[in-house]
Amino acid sequence: MGTAENKDVIARIFAGLEIGDGRLFFESMADDFRWIIPGTTKWSRTYAGKEAVANELMRPLRRKIEGAIKTRATRIIADDDWLPSRRAVRT
Repeated sequence: MGTAENKDVIARIFAGLEIGDGRLFFESMADDFRWIIPGTTKWSRTYAGKEAVANELMRPLRRKIEGAIKTRATRIIADDDWLPSRRAVRT
């Protein structure tokens, strides 16, 4: 998969996350996916594998957050080329 295709996949994942739908995000993770949270917080460590990310990070965090979780990408960068967000948002 090339740069344009990779950016398209990421854009589609974040389009789902922006409306609170994380299915494509989770489905797109490789089984050996690793999520590293640096620092010294309760959540700081390496979550090794898709199931660890789901069971030890995402589900416990989800239980602590009320309502829909919506995530918006503002810039997607690949090979020194970036795709700006569809719209500027001020919060």
